[in-house]
Order: sequence, then C-alpha cells, then structure tokens
Amino acid sequence: MSETLMPGMVLENEEIPPPPAPEQIKTEEEIKLEEYELKYPEEIRKSLVDVTRDLDKEQQSIRETHLIEWKKLDYYWQNLQNIYWDVVARDWRPYEEGIRGANPEFTEEDIGRVINVYRAYGESIIAGLSSTIPGVRFAPDNADNPDDISTAKAYGKIANLIQVHNNASILIVKALFTLFNQGFVACYNYNHTSPEFGTIKTPKTIEEEYEVEKNFCPNCGSEIEEVDTVEEEGQIFNVAMCPTCMEVVQPEPEIQTQKRLIETYEDCPKAREILEIYGPLNVKVPFYVSKLQNSPYLILETEHHYSLAVSLFPHLEDKIQLGTSADSSYERWARQPSEARDMDQSDLVTFRRVWLRPWAYYMIEDKGQREHLKKTYPNGVYYLLINETFAEAFEENMDDHWTITQNPTSMYIHAAPLGRMLVDIQDMTNDMYNLTLRTILYGIPMTFAEANAIDWDKFANSPSEPGNVYPAKVQPGQNLSGMFHTVKTATLSKEVDTFDQRLLGAGQFVSGAFPSIYGGTLEGGSGTYKEYESSRNQALQRLSLIWKMLNIWWKDSAFKACKEYANNLVGDESYAKRTGESYINVWIKKAELQGKVGEVEAESSDQFPITENQKRTTMMEFIANPSPVMQAIISHPENIGLVARLVGFGELYIPGNDQRNKQLVENLMLMNSEPIPTAELQMDELGQPVLDEMGQPQMVLQSSIPIEPVDNDEIHSETSQAFIISDAGQYLKATNPTGYQNIFLHWQAHQQNIAMKAEQQMLQQLEMEKLKNVGNESSGSGAAESGKQQYQ
Repeated sequence: MSETLMPGMVLENEEIPPPPAPEQIKTEEEIKLEEYELKYPEEIRKSLVDVTRDLDKEQQSIRETHLIEWKKLDYYWQNLQNIYWDVVARDWRPYEEGIRGANPEFTEEDIGRVINVYRAYGESIIAGLSSTIPGVRFAPDNADNPDDISTAKAYGKIANLIQVHNNASILIVKALFTLFNQGFVACYNYNHTSPEFGTIKTPKTIEEEYEVEKNFCPNCGSEIEEVDTVEEEGQIFNVAMCPTCMEVVQPEPEIQTQKRLIETYEDCPKAREILEIYGPLNVKVPFYVSKLQNSPYLILETEHHYSLAVSLFPHLEDKIQLGTSADSSYERWARQPSEARDMDQSDLVTFRRVWLRPWAYYMIEDKGQREHLKKTYPNGVYYLLINETFAEAFEENMDDHWTITQNPTSMYIHAAPLGRMLVDIQDMTNDMYNLTLRTILYGIPMTFAEANAIDWDKFANSPSEPGNVYPAKVQPGQNLSGMFHTVKTATLSKEVDTFDQRLLGAGQFVSGAFPSIYGGTLEGGSGTYKEYESSRNQALQRLSLIWKMLNIWWKDSAFKACKEYANNLVGDESYAKRTGESYINVWIKKAELQGKVGEVEAESSDQFPITENQKRTTMMEFIANPSPVMQAIISHPENIGLVARLVGFGELYIPGNDQRNKQLVENLMLMNSEPIPTAELQMDELGQPVLDEMGQPQMVLQSSIPIEPVDNDEIHSETSQAFIISDAGQYLKATNPTGYQNIFLHWQAHQQNIAMKAEQQMLQQLEMEKLKNVGNESSGSGAAESGKQQYQ
C-alpha cells in the first residue's frame, strides 16, 4: 500500500539532510589580511623584498669593515678597551678570555687598568659644542609680500615649539656623540598624531535624522501646509482647504523622518613633529655617494620585541618569522649594547624601513612592476619589512624627511669618526700607566740568604721590633754580608713624566679638546685671560669645522620639520612662553602660513657656542663697565631677569624685578578685558564732541586696571612699551583690538604720571630757586643798612 508523502514528511530510515551552514563570519584580522593582499600584490611585495636583499649585499664587505671600527670605538667609550679581534667569532673579545683559556691560574692583575681618556676627550668636545642650540633664521621669499613676512615669522615660532617638544638640547648631545663614534649623523622628522599631545576642537558637519508631522488631503493625497483649528459641539477639529481639489477637508497627519546637516565640533588629537637621531649603525646609504640626493635608497634598521610587531600588524602574525639570516645577525651584533655581548636576541625582530627614489625603480627587472610603482608611488616609496616579511608601504619623499651631515673634510657622506684619531693616544696612555703601576707594585727588592746563616724557625716566631739582635752563623772564610744578596729592581724612567705630558698635549691637539672649551686649567701657563682667550681661539679653529657642519645639518632638519608641521596644522596652535615670573601665549595661526619662506640661515654657524660661565663672565664685565650705554642695557626691565639668572644667586633681590613682574601680570589681565568709559567726553581739535557711528558722543576711555601709588612708573612704562612694539603686541593689535587698546591706555597713564611728576619736580626746583634768590636779596639789603649806620 503506497503512502502519499506530504510536504515536510520523510520516509522511515531516510537521513534528514543537515541544515545549511550559517555564513562564516570573518575576523577583523582576516579582513585586514585580504585588504593587505589586495593592496600589495604578491609580485610587488616579492620584488621589493628582493631589491632590499640585493641592496644589503651590494656593499656588504666594506660595511663589515666599518662595523668593526664603529663597534671598537663604542667599546672604548664604554671602558671596554682590553680587547682583541677574534677572526673566528668575528667579534671583539676581552683579553682575559684568551689568557684564561691558555692559563687557568689567570688573575685580574694580569690585565692592565684603563684610564679612559678617549671618553674624557669626547665628552669635553660634546659639552663644549652642545652648550647652545644652533639658531635658525627664516627669511621671507619676497620681503615686499606681507604674507611671506608673516609666514617667515610663524616658522620661527614653529621652530621654537619643535625644539621644546623634542628636547633639542638632548638631541644635539646625541648627534655629537654619534659623530664622535660613527662618523655621520642622520635626522628623521615625521608628523605624529596622538591624544597624549592634547586635543583641539575642529568643526565637523554631521547628518542628523529628525521627525516632522505633515498633513495630507484624504481625497487626493496632496500635501496641505496651512491647517486651521475649529471647535464644534465641544470637539476640536483640524480643517484645511486642499490646494488641489479645492475642498474643505479634515487633513490626515503623517509622521515623516527627514535629514539635516548640523555644524558641530569634535575633539581631535593634536599632532607633533618628531625628530629622531640615528647613526650609520642604523642607517644604510651607499658608501660612494657624496650627498643624500645622489643615493637611490636609504635603509633604517632597528630592533624591537616580537610582540610589538604583532600588535601593530596582527593580520601578519602567522607570516612574521623569528630568527635572522647570517648577515642580519651580524648587523644586530653591531647594534646591541656593548655591555651585553652575549645577549639573547631570539625574541627580537628587525624593522627594516626602506626609502626608494622614483628612479631607483629601475633596479626591478620586470617593466610592468616598475610602471605599477611609478603610478602608485610617483614621488618615491617607503615600505617596511619585519625580518623578511613585507608589512606596509606608502608614498613618501626621502628628502622631505631625512637630513644627513656632510663633513666638509670628507669626499663622501661616510666620514671618519671624530674619535678615530684618539685610539692610539688611548692605547699608549693605558700602556704607560700600567707600566708605571707595575713598576711601583713590584719595586720592593728581593733578598736571598745562605740557608744556614740564621735559624729561620726562631726568626719567624720572634716579634719584629726595632733594635732586635738575631744570632747568625758565619761560614769559615766568609763574612756575614757575603751570605746575603739583594736583587736590584727596575726603576721608572724619568722620561715617563715627560712622555705623559706629551701624550696630554698630543691628545688635545688631535682632538681639539683644549681646556678652554670645558673650563679646565691650562697646563704650563699663568692662567691669565689672554692665555685662555688664545687657547679658546685655538680650540675654535679645530672645532669650528664640526660646529659649522652641525649648524647646517640642524638648519636643514629644522626647515623640513617646520614645513611638515605647517602642512599638517589643522587649527590655530599656541604654547606658553615664560616672560619674567609669568607666561604669555604665543599663537601659531593657520592664516599666517599662506606665504612662502625663502632662504633659511643658521644664526650662529660662524660663532663658537657660548657657555653659561662665559655669559656670566661677560655680564660681570658689563656691570663693571661705567659706560652709560652698557648701564642702560643692563638696567632695562627686559634684561633684569637675565641679569638675575646669570649672576647665579637665586636669593639675590634685584631692584625692579618685582615691578616688571607685576606689570607683566597686569598685561595679561588687561588683554583679557576692555577699557572703561569715563564721564568725560572726547573732544576734537575744534573743541567739538567726537561722535561714534551711531551719532552718539564718545566717552573718554581709561584702562580697566588703575595705576597704584606703589608702581614704579618708569619700569612699568618700559615693560608695557616693550610688549606693545613686540611681535606679540602687534599680533594682539590685529586680533584683539580692545585688549591692545586697554594695555595702550595703561601705558599712557604711566606716561602721564611720569610727565606730571617731572612737571612737579621742575616747579619745586623753580620754587627753591625763587626762595634762594629772595634770601639773597634780603641779606644784601640788611648788609647795606648796617654799613650805613657804621659810617654815620
């Protein structure tokens, strides 16, 4: 008997098909991996990885030679100087390892001591040249164009802000340290946005949905805009005339959703321009190029923990492999800390950041891939390899972000490290002092005696006291003195001290680290100012080459950083600048960056940096100078704070400093408020009231902060005047006229006070002279009358 199958029924023993599998949900990492593979085709990734590998092998042999030298100089700096080159391990190894292998009874005394003059000379040069941050001056492209002038001034403020954000004084020290041990220094500038830098409110347009009630005709469906309300028999109805069917109807309401644009603000993280300093241990450029513009590539290599790479590129976790090739491992050895020669590097990966110029694409054989790179990255490409794994790429011009020193005494970018010439001085210094130390330690002579001359057991057990008598046996035919022999020891040559002085002079001469650059005592002189000045000039002649090179490098780095900061500026930016005991805001306005900057100059490229001690000495000479011009400069309120700092006594009270600080605080209050009108009318030259735009008479205005009797009018007036004519004052005049007027009126009040006091003083002098003349006349008439009486 057949059974009819109804929908949804199944026969007995028939397998029920599984329900369809739900659509697989992709993880965020899988989505990013698909985008990664789509954005960077596999053949392009492979080509760039192969190009980088070829570049690494291009100059491998000459680079290894330089790595050996750079690593040795780093060891010398770290006080690890008793080292030798192990050709098997390809590493600098301590002497004690080799001696200990050959002699198990090795002691630390078998290795000489180290007197680290290499580092002492290096720190002296670094300290002398880093006492001042190189100044940068931006000139307008067209001195007749106001936009160019304002842009050049804005660049100066941007440069100051970038120096503060990057601790420029520390960067200069690191740059000099790199020059001393490695030969050239490179600066990489980039713009970085982060909430840790603060936030700024930026305008934003958003689309918002809202509900609106509309009325429609129940007959024809036309929209009715005007609706009336009527009341019949206690009930309220809406009625309206339909514009289409021309009938009075009760419209039907309908709620509709519409969209509108709303102007609002959002908190966006601020951006800063970051400066990073590297040397040739991290930066690879060809050894044959004389300037960066001729280099087809630049490679920056740094080591980081594996977890950082995975956190930045989680979609590449399975692709990033630990371990390195033999060449990369050798590079890592050179970059690792000298104190950790056998450090485990299994958890580290190498970030290899590569910049290629557009004309370097011809290193790729495949023409189609070349054209793809030209089209995608026309101005040059930056890409990142984590070990051998391609991570990312984007367009970036190498010259906009990298600045490398060009040593004028070298034909190429790769120049000799400043410390190279001190290696032999260091080795000879160690040998001389170790020879002197051993001569002193082993200078006690040894005495040999006949075995039966004395009873050695009794001698050992007897107390050693002055005047003791010990029995001795004299052999027949001999005297007692002949039974003892004292070995003559070596004596230190008198030439050692002379050689020490020669080494000192040679070290100063080859390095240029004369005592005058670090405040040391001149050897062999009387210590007069003329001798110090002569020594300083001699040091300047040697170190000025380094100082000029450093100035040009810093000037170019600052210009690139300022340019990128200006291009990425979202809104107006400000920073606080200290003035006396208070602060003022310095604004960087986006509207000021519409012009062009022309030449960029290093302010102090021809001047040796002046230390604080030299500034203090110069200031004391100014104070002792009786010249009215010098005294006027020192006593000016704007220089009082500088004088107090250079004198060096924080507790010293400087007359007038408090008065200036009081006026600076008042200026801040004045610029944030408005002048106050008085009851007096403003009058013109004809004695008629001055009318405003509405035809109403204008009142005389006065500053919102009155002058107090304790104010020193001269100091307050000079302080206000200095601010009014400054760039900050002129900017306030253009952006906040009422605040500027308030400060101006306050300055005028002080000027009027000064004039009134001068007039009163003049009147007092005239009154005193008048009283003096009356007294003289009285005394003259009295004397005449007395003489007349005597005559009669």
